[in-house]
Amino acid sequence: LEINLPGLRWEDMKDHERPFTLGSFPRLRELIITGSSSLTDQSFLPISKLTNLKLLNMKDIEKVSPGALSSVVSNLGRLRVFNCRGTSLISDSSMQDLIRCCKKLQSISIFNVRRLTDSAFEQCHTLDRLQKLVVSNCLLLSDGFLHFISGNVKMAHLNVTRTKITDVGMVTLQNLTNLRNLIVMQCAGVTDVGVSNLRQLRCLEQLTISGCSAVTDASLRNDISLLSSLQSLYITRCPLVTDDGLRALSQLTNLTELAAGYCPQLSDEGIASLAHLPRLTMFYLPGCPKISADMRLKIKANASDEAPGSPNRPVRVQTQQRRSLQFPLSK
Repeated sequence: LEINLPGLRWEDMKDHERPFTLGSFPRLRELIITGSSSLTDQSFLPISKLTNLKLLNMKDIEKVSPGALSSVVSNLGRLRVFNCRGTSLISDSSMQDLIRCCKKLQSISIFNVRRLTDSAFEQCHTLDRLQKLVVSNCLLLSDGFLHFISGNVKMAHLNVTRTKITDVGMVTLQNLTNLRNLIVMQCAGVTDVGVSNLRQLRCLEQLTISGCSAVTDASLRNDISLLSSLQSLYITRCPLVTDDGLRALSQLTNLTELAAGYCPQLSDEGIASLAHLPRLTMFYLPGCPKISADMRLKIKANASDEAPGSPNRPVRVQTQQRRSLQFPLSK
């Protein structure tokens, strides 16, 4: 039996409760599999028949082996987007096979897969369409990983949250001059020396260095202040950043969002130094005890003074948000 569907969400249920197998949808273009605790190699392998698949999103799959994924991706040459979170089927070898077989990939997102090493991405430079790469909470990835992806010059979005990268690896980011969104969060090995390599990324619109506790005012003053296209900056939990660092950001006229929560040295003076920025509309400032209640009230009061579409739109308090890249799967 063949069923014509453009997309399918395959959620957890017992095998005997499923009226169809994953191979019943030969024209499927998007497949999302989540929480499928009963899914095994045998029931996973029919995905190889879905040769029109362009998006594959998997979460919490614990009984499927890396070998099964390698077999499946060998037939998915049209795949554009691959997302995987906390599953058993990702290993160095299965990632290598994904990169080898799916040359049209535009986006790869891997979360909470802690056995991946740098060698998994050794051939990543061959993905000449790759625009987005997320490797969040992949604790074994290090500077070698950044070296392997330094040839992906079309990269626009890179997330290396909670990896082992250091200042040494950050040097290779100078090659990714098309980066628009860079997230280097909770990377203890990144200091001002590493951040100094970002001054070449003049297309950068969103930068996150939250949780990089060794970063100081020097990074804001000497490097980040030169990123004239920057719209969003997240420096949460950078305890060495002070009002002097914020003052250095006063020339970033395109800045719209600043998240500086849990930077205990920030005070009213630093916030006031950014008041003239015409587009700054969002602050995220919890855990900053030197910022007075009066300053917080002023921020909140200004937020309701004018409509969101006003050219003089004032500052308002908002929790941290990020935008994601969208890819045209029809091409």
